Amino acid sequence: MVVTLDELTRDLADNAELFELSSDEDDEASLQAIADDVAKLEKTVEELEFRRMFNQPADANNAFLDIRPVPAAPRRRTGPACCCAST
Repeated sequence: MVVTLDELTRDLADNAELFELSSDEDDEASLQAIADDVAKLEKTVEELEFRRMFNQPADANNAFLDIRPVPAAPRRRTGPACCCAST
């Protein structure tokens, strides 16, 4: 994984430098090549994030649990409808 991070860092730096040169010269072909390269780098980052999230022995199993908070339901009133009703 360290090699992959080093490669990502190097590739991002190379693309940043190439982007500056290409945008100064209005080189559309190079800009498109950079966009394609960045899309590949993004996919690699997503794969690394997935591997980081699921790196436990049981993670190879077929299911996982995702718990998300939801707003609380309104409370039901119990007792009389009005506390100051007269008889």
